[in-house]
Amino acid sequence: MEDTNERLKRILAREGEYNEDDRRWLLDYLDNTDTEALRYLAETQYRDDLGTVRQSLSPVDSRRILEKLHRKIGVKRPLISRLPFRMAVAASLLLMMSIGFLYRGAISDRLSAARLTTLTTTWGERKKVLLADGTQVWLSPGTKLSYPDRFHGDTRTISLEGEAFFNVAHDAGHPFIINSGGISTTVLGTSFNIDAYRDHTSMSITVVTGKVAVASQEHVTRQQVVMTANQRAVYNKATNSLTREDYPEASAYLAEREGIFTYRGARLHNITPELVEQYHIRVLLHDDVRNKAFYGTLDLKEPVEQVLNKLCLVTNVSWQKSGNTYIIK
Repeated sequence: MEDTNERLKRILAREGEYNEDDRRWLLDYLDNTDTEALRYLAETQYRDDLGTVRQSLSPVDSRRILEKLHRKIGVKRPLISRLPFRMAVAASLLLMMSIGFLYRGAISDRLSAARLTTLTTTWGERKKVLLADGTQVWLSPGTKLSYPDRFHGDTRTISLEGEAFFNVAHDAGHPFIINSGGISTTVLGTSFNIDAYRDHTSMSITVVTGKVAVASQEHVTRQQVVMTANQRAVYNKATNSLTREDYPEASAYLAEREGIFTYRGARLHNITPELVEQYHIRVLLHDDVRNKAFYGTLDLKEPVEQVLNKLCLVTNVSWQKSGNTYIIK
C-alpha cells in the first residue's frame, strides 16, 4: 500500500496523461490535506529535472506555465524553452501555490484530459456547432467533425472530413488548425470554407475574411500557400499539388453555409452536381436540357423533390424518379 508521499512522488514523476484514479486522488488530497508535502516534492522534482531535462516537447502547454513561473521568481531569461510533462506539472504546481490560488478548479482543468467529440451530418442534413473557444462551424451534408470539449496547449486543433464553413474566434496566441485529408489549414481568426470530401479528387479552402495558411501534409513534397479574402487554395490528391487562385465569389459561402444557393444563369449541367453532393442521389440529364439556364435561389435544406420542382418550373423542363435516379428531361 502506497503512503501519501510515495503516491505524490509517483504522480509527479509520471510522463503523459494521468489516469482517472490518480486524478480523483489528487483532487481529494488538495481539498482535504495540508499541501506542504506536495510543495516540497514539487520543488525537489523541479530542481532535479532542470539538470536532466530532455529536448522533447510533450503536448502540454508547459512553455506558458514556465514563463509565468519565471516572471514570478524574477528570472529574466528563461532557463529552458521546452519541458517534459512531469517537469511542467511540478512547475505549474509551484506557480499556483506560490501566488496563493491552489484550488480544485485550477488543478482540475490542469489534470483533466479533454474529451473528443465527433459530430456528423447525414446527406441532406446541415448542422451548426459552437466550439469551446467561441468558433462557429456550419457542417454541410455528409460531413464529420472531430473536436475537443476544450482546447489545451499552444494550438486549437480539430479534424474535418466533408465540407464546413468556419468563423474562427480570434486568438493570436493559439492558432486554429484543421486537419482534413492530406492538408492542414492554420488560422488565427477569420471565416472560410473547406471542401474536403474523401471521395473527391481534390480539396479546396476558400477565404471569405482574414488570412489563412494551407499546407500539404506530405513530408517529401510539402507545400504551403497563404491566402487572404476572395482567394482559394486547391489541393489535387493525385499529384499532391497545392495551388492558389482568386475567387471573387467567396462571399456566396455566407449564404451557402445555411443551404441557400443562388444562381445567375447557371446551366443545368452545372447545378445538378450540387444536388448529387447535397442529397447523395443520382441525376440523369437528357442532352436537350443540359444547357438550360436557371436564374434564382434554391434552398437545399428542403426535400430534393421540392428543389427539383422549382428548378424545373423555372427552366420549363420536367423530372421523374426511377429508383434512386432522378431523370430531368
